[in-house]
Amino acid sequence: MNDGRAPTPSWKIAIDTGGTFTDAIGVDPEGAIHRVKVLSASVVRATARPGPGPRTLRLRLRGTPPPPHLFVGARCTLPGSDQGVPVIEHPEPDTIVLDSALEVPDGRLVELRLPFGAPRFAIHLLVRGDPRQPLPPMEVRVATTRATNALLEGRGAPFAMVVDRGLEDLLQIGDQTRPDLFALEIERPRLDPRVVHGLEGRLDPDGRATRPPDAA
Repeated sequence: MNDGRAPTPSWKIAIDTGGTFTDAIGVDPEGAIHRVKVLSASVVRATARPGPGPRTLRLRLRGTPPPPHLFVGARCTLPGSDQGVPVIEHPEPDTIVLDSALEVPDGRLVELRLPFGAPRFAIHLLVRGDPRQPLPPMEVRVATTRATNALLEGRGAPFAMVVDRGLEDLLQIGDQTRPDLFALEIERPRLDPRVVHGLEGRLDPDGRATRPPDAA
């Protein structure tokens, strides 16, 4: 009988996407802990050797082996090349079938450019189900350092910052970390959002709005 409530998550997964790697940790329904590490660029690198057919490649993969069928839709290419051949079948974790023949010398490095992001790839590696089927119920939390890195390195697109009202000068105040403890003149890195907007609103520890924000 369905009482209208959402099903209890069977997996709990936390993901951190950095500039190079994406790390994920998952707790399965039995309480066992699983970890995976993938490239944030949604690329899988492997050494390849010719398979039994002209369009089949055997892959030597590092890390957690993927479930069958996961690489369908990826593009297989040689590193440094913009040309890729679609993967049309992935019957075994280490075997792919291409849409057309790709000349790959035995032991040569190939790249599989995935049609989805690194967090989703990591989830499939953790859950190990059939990727052609819907994922099981789960609680997923994703964090990223990409925006923080861009902010600290002063690169990326112009941005706006939205903070609690009264904290608009947070970036200028910082945490009082000084590269030279006794320097009289401190040169801080410039962090220049184009717009800083103080938002009125407050949540309590349970996530309820004690002061709802002004939507306008």
